[in-house]
Amino acid sequence: MVNRSEGDLTHTDSTMTTTFPTTNVEEWREANLGLAFVTPRLEAWTMMAAKDEKYQGGLDNDQERWTELVKLNMASPAPYRDNVIRNKAFAFSKVNCFGQMSEDTEAFVEAYQAAFRMEWFVAENDYISSRLTEDERARQHEAGYDMDLSYYIEVLAFYYCNRLCNLADGGDRDVVSVDSPEHARLVELTKKLEERKMFDEMYLVRVGVAGAFSAFTGPSWKPDGIKFMEDAVVMLSELYNVPVAA
Repeated sequence: MVNRSEGDLTHTDSTMTTTFPTTNVEEWREANLGLAFVTPRLEAWTMMAAKDEKYQGGLDNDQERWTELVKLNMASPAPYRDNVIRNKAFAFSKVNCFGQMSEDTEAFVEAYQAAFRMEWFVAENDYISSRLTEDERARQHEAGYDMDLSYYIEVLAFYYCNRLCNLADGGDRDVVSVDSPEHARLVELTKKLEERKMFDEMYLVRVGVAGAFSAFTGPSWKPDGIKFMEDAVVMLSELYNVPVAA
């Protein structure tokens, strides 16, 4: 049984320092890219370890890395916002990847909320929230739940779902057409977020979606997992008008 209590995020030993000052954008990117990749794996490790103890070592290793990265990102300007955006990217990716999109609004919302409440995101949220003032938490909450951004995450995960699955396994699944309303909406939202200079938020979305599909479709468990992440991020950036670093 894994203890995901506060102790997981405050424990210190010879391999972990107690503070991780995020002093530059490179450290912020390292923390969020790592969390986007590791957190979805933790969900899978947890389920596998509950059935077979041989997976406990993988869970322990990723949990230690997750702990380091959460603490590292805590020193960044908006860790609560970062968590919310990665969490939404994970949840929208999951309902698309596992066919839980539905014309039944109630069923879709239920599937999305179940994915959004994934325990590792909740644990990160609780850790961050306990260290923020009420006003600061409210400010970051508003930034994470921005409506344009939320619509962007939802449409991005839907439009690229089969494209990312095909990238993972070389398949030829049908993809959403570039003539579709979803593509037009994605182009519109991409431009709007760029005009609002929400480049950090867009980075969090694309690594969050790429990391989720990496775990769901298999690459994160293979030596070429990093290559998939790189290629996926490039794919998710193809509609940008403003050049940015991957």
